Amino acid sequence: MIMVHLGILLPRNKKQKIQLPEKIERLCQEKNIKITELSIDSDNGIKEGCFDVLLHKVTDYYNEFTAEEADIRIKKFREYILKYPKMIVIDDIEGCIKMTDRKYQTQILKACEITLDGIKVFVPKIIEIPVNTGVKDAEILLTENGVKFPVIAKPITASLADGSHQMMLIFSKASIKDLPVPCLVQEFRKHGGVVYKVYVIGEHFYMCERPSIKDIDNSSKTTLIFDTRNVSKTGKAYIPDLHVADPNLREWLSCDDCPNMLNRTVVNELCHIIRCETKLKLFGFDVLIEKDTGNYALIDVNHFPGYKGINEKYFARDLVELILHEGTKKP
Repeated sequence: MIMVHLGILLPRNKKQKIQLPEKIERLCQEKNIKITELSIDSDNGIKEGCFDVLLHKVTDYYNEFTAEEADIRIKKFREYILKYPKMIVIDDIEGCIKMTDRKYQTQILKACEITLDGIKVFVPKIIEIPVNTGVKDAEILLTENGVKFPVIAKPITASLADGSHQMMLIFSKASIKDLPVPCLVQEFRKHGGVVYKVYVIGEHFYMCERPSIKDIDNSSKTTLIFDTRNVSKTGKAYIPDLHVADPNLREWLSCDDCPNMLNRTVVNELCHIIRCETKLKLFGFDVLIEKDTGNYALIDVNHFPGYKGINEKYFARDLVELILHEGTKKP
């Protein structure tokens, strides 16, 4: 049996959350995959040599260090992989960096706008409010683009700095003054307070439910500021202004409980499109089922998510399968 040498480079917080390599150690031993954990020294870079496969989430260094310190580590990582061009890197660093830009994310999601099995997949209207835009100009931008309230204001950068998960729900033109310029402004669509997470590992995908913002209309006048990690994750506190009910008092289903929570043909096609557009092998995206139409609204896509909410055995099995497949490719 061919030995596959696997290097794993994960920042401390990501390693703890996703529990790698612990989750895959037994399977790797069975499949003759040798694991080496790596670290980046900001002075000397990575000391180890070449691997058959290198698994990483180096963009998470921005969540643990200052931007300057994270930049140094990313630079050292780039230098390291350039030394070994035949090493398979999961995933391509340039693609990972691009996925931290919500404008790029929007382009990817726009490529997924299809109609299949009678379901329309769309991205709710979204526009950029550039830096130094005044209140009046922001109002003109929203009006000219036909943006309807309520809207969600999102930071342009995703996961590279403090505040990247901080959002605002704005209900009227009178509250445009609250916009955290620069930002992206996206129409809010009613979806019953449930978001569907789709997790992709190579050619496999899994789904689960998570809490989301309740169906709020324009009758609320006060801008609501929130962190998405506190709204759409289980085990977080109940937020009456945003949740339809205490999310900790209901069971959130996985695809084991409800295999067809989303149309699998549609989801499979979306996975295929995102793979082709990004060349990523580990990613996730969020789907809302529009309340009035049953159509699918795409609102987020990200690289190497936490995969929380699906059966852990699938994550370990499919990740090892991916590593083995990539590591035994013929040159």
